Amino acid sequence: MRWLMVALLLVGVALLLGWWVVFYPHAGSFSQAAHWERVWVKDPGVGGYAGSLSDMDFIDARRGWIGHSGQPLLRTSDGGSTWTDQYAPSPKIFLGCFDFLDERVGWAVESGWPSRTVGVTIDGGASWHISPLRAECDLQELAAVSATEAWAIGPLFPRKRLFHTVDGGVTWSEVNYPVSREGVHLEAIRFLDRTHGWIVAAERVLSERPPAAEARPVFILRTTDGGKSFGVSTIAPGGSAESCRLEFRNRREGWVTLGSASLLHTTDGGKTWDRVAPPHSVLGGKTGTPAQVHLRDCSFPTPKSGWVVGDVGYVEALALHTADGGKTWQRELTPTETLNKSRLDRVVFADEKHGWAYGEGGDPGDDMTGRRSHWMTFILRYVP
Repeated sequence: MRWLMVALLLVGVALLLGWWVVFYPHAGSFSQAAHWERVWVKDPGVGGYAGSLSDMDFIDARRGWIGHSGQPLLRTSDGGSTWTDQYAPSPKIFLGCFDFLDERVGWAVESGWPSRTVGVTIDGGASWHISPLRAECDLQELAAVSATEAWAIGPLFPRKRLFHTVDGGVTWSEVNYPVSREGVHLEAIRFLDRTHGWIVAAERVLSERPPAAEARPVFILRTTDGGKSFGVSTIAPGGSAESCRLEFRNRREGWVTLGSASLLHTTDGGKTWDRVAPPHSVLGGKTGTPAQVHLRDCSFPTPKSGWVVGDVGYVEALALHTADGGKTWQRELTPTETLNKSRLDRVVFADEKHGWAYGEGGDPGDDMTGRRSHWMTFILRYVP
């Protein structure tokens, strides 16, 4: 009888543990992957969400920063193995975006109400010079040029505008751009140096979802004289532009992700663009179809080697790799395979062997009933 009771007890414990693992996922429920490992996770605890990661930047294989809503700027000096809090413009307000030029010079924008500020550091984030922003300068995207000069776009409503500063963010002047069509919104910006910059503008209504948004054209602006003049390339039909990102490592070759399985490539500095479409056999996942794929970010450490991340059907994380400049693609597994839901929002490669991606996933739960929520944000590191 005693052995029977022990056996029943062990069976009960096993069933309880199995139920907990399947229906109650936690920070340790990431799977194994050949080339990606989890290095950071934010579990929300009881009755709340993890918040969201706002931006990420690495200047080399070891040093990088990440922004997390409601938290100080996080810094790593060992390639992402450990992260430490670093002073930010305001730790209590959402850190919207930031851009580091090197190990010392960086810019960060605090996005919130009623306080909006921009911070500039010249000592790697140890201290910041803070300047308040006017209401119309609720900046959404930032492109740093030097310790005193930067470009930015914002606010989100009623339409995004282009701003420029040459005094460390103390004052910002609005810059006209040559796309005056109604409904055009600036979506992404990238300046490689003082003279060469690119901006993506999409003619769409913010509330639109694919396929309606995809039918609208996308305009890519380019300047070679520091914003004195802009050339325009029109991409039609464009793409959803829902999660648009710009990637330029030199003055001629660049990439743009435009949301719904849309990737653009230029080799002439943005004058002309080719659409690069990963095949359906690579895009399709277990829980979605190729039509539901969302490409959210890309990083090309070399002209041939590059990565694109996103999701399939807002459910399954997606990571694609090319070794021949986009001619062929291979889907890579990530440690998110066992999460209930997941997506990858951002990817940064310092070189071919050192890369990071962040995203979110898990079980959103039901906060109205106080049940534990397992929606978490995480950082993955590439393992060659």
